[in-house]
Amino acid sequence: MKGMRTLLAVPLLLAGCAAPESSDNAGAAAGGKTAPGVVGDNAGPGAASGEGPGAGGGCPAAGVRMWFGDTSAAMGLRSSGLILENCGTAPLRVEGYPEITPLDEEMAELDVEVLRGVQEITGALPHLDAPPRPVELDPGDQAAAAVVWRNTYDDTRNLPVTVHCFRAGTRLVTPDSPLDLGSTGRVGVSPWQPVESRPAPAPPDPRAPADPYPSPNRHPDPGRSPEPDPLPLL
Repeated sequence: MKGMRTLLAVPLLLAGCAAPESSDNAGAAAGGKTAPGVVGDNAGPGAASGEGPGAGGGCPAAGVRMWFGDTSAAMGLRSSGLILENCGTAPLRVEGYPEITPLDEEMAELDVEVLRGVQEITGALPHLDAPPRPVELDPGDQAAAAVVWRNTYDDTRNLPVTVHCFRAGTRLVTPDSPLDLGSTGRVGVSPWQPVESRPAPAPPDPRAPADPYPSPNRHPDPGRSPEPDPLPLL
C-alpha cells in the first residue's frame, strides 16, 4: 500500500536490563499478521527504556518507539500501560496483543506465563478485554496495552518472582520499577487500543487578573503538544 512500509527485525545484543546504545532496530512486539505497513509478528517495534517522551534524542530509524507508563496499584493488583508510538513519517497498523517475554535482572528468561487477556487476573474488565482489532496509527499517534499482575504470595511451594524488564522482539522494554509477581508466576496483557489525544489547551487570557496561587497544571504551555489520555486500567 502506498505510503506504508514494513518494519524488519534486526538482531541486537544487549546486556542487562539497560537501554541499548542504539534505538534503530525493530523487534517482534505488536502481534497480529505481518504485512506492508503492519506492525506484526517479527516486524513490530520493540524499544528500550529511554525511548519515551522526554527521554531525549530523536525518533528511532524504525519510526516507532515503546515504553511503560506509570504503575497503578489496588489491593494487591498492579497494572501499567505499555505504550507504542508511531514517531515516523508513514502510517502503521498494530493488531492483536503485545508479544513480550519477562526477564530477570541478568536478562535471563523467567518461568512466567504471559496471558492474552487480563480477566484471569483482574476479573471482568470489559474495556480491557474487548476483542483485538486493528489500530491505525498516523505519525504521532499512539496505541496502548495494559499489563496486569498480582503481587500476592500465597503458595509457599513457589519462590517469589520479580520481572525486571521485558524482551519485545530483539529489544528491551523496562517498566518504571520491577514487577513483583509474588508466587503467582503470571502477567496478563490486553489487546492494543488507540490512545486518544485531548485537544490542545487554550492559552491564558492576558487580560485576566494574576492568580495569587498559581498551579503548574492550571495554565499549560500552549506551545506544548497535548498529552494523550492514559489507557484506563483499574
